[in-house]
Amino acid sequence: KRYDIRNIKTILRAKYAGLDGESTFKMLIPIGTIPENRLRELCEAKTVEEVVTGLEGTEYGKILSEKLSEYEEYNNLLPLELALDKYLYHSLWRTVKIEGANEDIFKEFIGKMIDVENLKVILRCKREGVPSEVTLNYLLDVGYELAPWKLKELAEGESIEGVISSLEDSEYGNILAEHLEEYERSKSVFVFEKVLDNYILEVGKRLSLRQPFGVGPIIGFLTSKEMEVKKLRAIINGKIEGLSPRDIKELITN
Repeated sequence: KRYDIRNIKTILRAKYAGLDGESTFKMLIPIGTIPENRLRELCEAKTVEEVVTGLEGTEYGKILSEKLSEYEEYNNLLPLELALDKYLYHSLWRTVKIEGANEDIFKEFIGKMIDVENLKVILRCKREGVPSEVTLNYLLDVGYELAPWKLKELAEGESIEGVISSLEDSEYGNILAEHLEEYERSKSVFVFEKVLDNYILEVGKRLSLRQPFGVGPIIGFLTSKEMEVKKLRAIINGKIEGLSPRDIKELITN
């Protein structure tokens, strides 16, 4: 499901940015459950609405169709993307049922992934001026370090700077604070998304080495695939946000 949703989000962003079918398909990694021929058909869609229609009959089509009116009202992909993310991470959390030492490792990995996704939602919603009560609807009430009460506090923060200040005692706060000046220059939350993605990649590498003969290889595989899609996502996200080629190049450079 993770790579199905990654591919769907990439297609949605590509159509929103006006990219053609061939350019869109090159950005996909067709390793999910959606057949390659169907992905190609989705890439040929002309609009976001056509992509949603093309997913009718799938679990993803239902999720997207329920949020399509919000997309059309605000001309913003956020409701569609966040609905997909919430579905994905709820599914991941429910499937963490590995017993023994591996269970703690896998829960830490998935839990931190959820923390990071929640932070991305909060930061993007702050940037877009989304009300806190709406933001809370998009958050998952599970995770590793960020408890529900903390998520509520962050969602109710007055600004991006306020959110980061509220995280000052956490590892996430330190990471984000180091890049606040870069955000002030670019005004793009992708600055924060990039460093949070890099953080998860490092967590994945570290945890995969802790259990090399257990769940480690699974985490290692997920981490390596994240490396493959990270730069592709950076390019298309940068185009959507109207960043210059120079800024996009900086964002995809480690």
